[in-house]
Amino acid sequence: MFWRFSKNYLPTKVNLYNTRFAITTTCSLCAVDLETVDHIMFCSFSTNVLSQLGITVILPLLEQSWIMWFSNLFDQFDEMKRVLLVVSVWAIWSYRNNKLHNQAFQAVMDLVRFIRSYVWELTSIAKKNVPNSSALCPRWSPPSGDTIKINFDASFIA
Repeated sequence: MFWRFSKNYLPTKVNLYNTRFAITTTCSLCAVDLETVDHIMFCSFSTNVLSQLGITVILPLLEQSWIMWFSNLFDQFDEMKRVLLVVSVWAIWSYRNNKLHNQAFQAVMDLVRFIRSYVWELTSIAKKNVPNSSALCPRWSPPSGDTIKINFDASFIA
């Protein structure tokens, strides 16, 4: 998603309008401005979510690419703020899609709670010492003789 974000390949309303797929170009989140990649990151809804999470983002310079802007942010932030930023951008974009396509509404604080919960879950998983899956299962070897062995990646019959 960040690659698409940095290359302006996200299907924002302005991009969809330019390719004749959308009728309106108004932002799905704030309903005030044109919905562009630039605007989504800095619209009132997004900045409110980010500020509730303790993240302050400054508009990139005109000559600065999005990749450089994200890189500079990552250099400034500690690991937890990096995770919060990435999850926040993903959650805001997901909420935008859900609101646009399913007419779902979510208050800023609900989205902030979701992001915090998601980040907590991610960090909890990262702290656990999950053994390597190859250490749990022996490597497959072909059977000897006239035996046929079939392996499945998931359950075949419950």
